[in-house]
Amino acid sequence: MALIVGGITVTGTQTLDATKLTGNIADARVPSSAVTQHVSAVTNTSGDWTPSASDGSFSGVSGRYHKVGNVCICFAHAKFSGRTSSNDNQFFINSLPFTSRNSGDTQGGGFISLNNREVHAVIKANESRIRMYTSGADMFSTSTTSTEYLHSVDNNKMVTNRNLRQSSNNGSNDNVVISVYYITA
Repeated sequence: MALIVGGITVTGTQTLDATKLTGNIADARVPSSAVTQHVSAVTNTSGDWTPSASDGSFSGVSGRYHKVGNVCICFAHAKFSGRTSSNDNQFFINSLPFTSRNSGDTQGGGFISLNNREVHAVIKANESRIRMYTSGADMFSTSTTSTEYLHSVDNNKMVTNRNLRQSSNNGSNDNVVISVYYITA
């Protein structure tokens, strides 16, 4: 089927530049401004992103994102290069490429592999960081008497700096693999 624009038949692959439309689209009676808004809403973009640690540090970081409309999917790989503190502060992965939508509580999730141990990723409203949670209370220690245990704050079983202290020990180069999705503003 051919498209007829202004009396001219257009064939082949064409790109619609909605900013050049004026008036109403024939038959449908849709204002050109509505088409422009729709095209803008489903615009997609891809790029690199560099996640960072809230404590300790990463090296060898390689990350990509793809955003379609207001949904962003992020993948990354890094290695710990600096040791985390021994405190029970929640550990975050920072620097998501876009801030999450400021509505409700949770805007996205996914999984993070920390040296082949999988934890749940959560992206809360109006944030550009990833929180991590797990149900495995001894997931980060080889012994229940180790000081490197999963500390539960408010019964949420969040991953803390202390949990990652052994994995982030300088020279260990433990892998961090990130796979998350979330709704953007």
